[in-house]
Amino acid sequence: MVFRRIKTVSYLWEEGRIRISKRWANGEDGETKTQSSNGYVPLHTVLARFLRVWRAQTPFASDGDFVFPSLKAAGRVPLSASIFVADHLRPAAKKAGVHIEDGQRFGLHNLYAQDDGDETRAAQGEYLTALGVGTQMVQ
Repeated sequence: MVFRRIKTVSYLWEEGRIRISKRWANGEDGETKTQSSNGYVPLHTVLARFLRVWRAQTPFASDGDFVFPSLKAAGRVPLSASIFVADHLRPAAKKAGVHIEDGQRFGLHNLYAQDDGDETRAAQGEYLTALGVGTQMVQ
């Protein structure tokens, strides 16, 4: 799931997955980039908990809002992926001990895979645990 480009997301909490149906690109809504992008992404229980907490805190929590909106733009556009990765994701991964070489690509695709299976969900959970959040939020 590419947070910077996702606009239409349906959270299927009980099913443990997210439905992706639209993307944000070139300053506007549009269809997903590929047919395989228009589908489901696994949602580990730990990540689901974080997304629920986030959704309760953000002023932009309607079904049509961006997952991570730009607060500067009053939610009209998504937060820039490069800013999200540079300011939040990459530092959190390094702090958790993920080895990332200077210049090595590391971004949102490292967190997600298109396969909507139990193995992918388990791997997502292991990654969240490695980031130091897996054990804190398990119900």
